[in-house]
Amino acid sequence: MINIMTLKVEDYWDSAEVMLKDAIEMSNGRHTLKSTYEKLKSGVMNLYGVFWGDMLLSYFVTTKVIYPAKTVLCILFCGGENVIPHIKKIEDFFKREAITGGCRGVEIIGRKGWAKVLRNNPELDFVEKGVFYEMDS
Repeated sequence: MINIMTLKVEDYWDSAEVMLKDAIEMSNGRHTLKSTYEKLKSGVMNLYGVFWGDMLLSYFVTTKVIYPAKTVLCILFCGGENVIPHIKKIEDFFKREAITGGCRGVEIIGRKGWAKVLRNNPELDFVEKGVFYEMDS
């Protein structure tokens, strides 16, 4: 049975930083392991664990993003394995978290590969809305 729960960063960080390292490094300097840890400790970000029984499968990091007209729960990072078979339950969990937290939506920041996940899982409510491009100056 899949179980998703909020975790205390100080209890799980040694494992979380290993699983989240690649995702955090893909942020092009917006986030580092250190800055993520600090934001998790201060409560600006939240750490979640996805468990199958006693086995921890993956971690998720979220934060609220406040736009001028609405606030959304942003899934910033995901790290670990065996997430895709449980993706609908994970999506449903974060929808409930968003509502509980006063958010009016959920957004994901991720690799282009998530488009394939969305195509292969039509039961998901997420819709690809565009592609993000950037450059450093």
